[in-house]
Amino acid sequence: MAEFIAPRHAAAPATVRDHVKDYFGRVLAPRVGIYLREDPARVLEVEKTERIRVFDTYHAFGGDPRRTFLDLQSDCPRGYEKFARTHGGQIADVNTAAEATGSASEQVTETILATAAR
Repeated sequence: MAEFIAPRHAAAPATVRDHVKDYFGRVLAPRVGIYLREDPARVLEVEKTERIRVFDTYHAFGGDPRRTFLDLQSDCPRGYEKFARTHGGQIADVNTAAEATGSASEQVTETILATAAR
């Protein structure tokens, strides 16, 4: 959010984020890391505008809550996916799993078991 509201000063939060990523990716690296990828538009269908939390959207800085929810929730996954790939995490697509099996939890369970077995 800091980068969103003050793009001229984006370098400072980016430096902090790099330290946090290093800490969680190297120092606290989990044995099994899984990023659950989900389509923000589908989440919005379920959550509805009145249930969106303040830190799930850029709305506090202006704009429509639904639109800024989609903006923020589309910006964040790129970083999470890159982190997962960089640090050996698995990416489980919640929507694909739910459509294929009726349950995203089955995909998550399979991913955990396959990763832990390595």
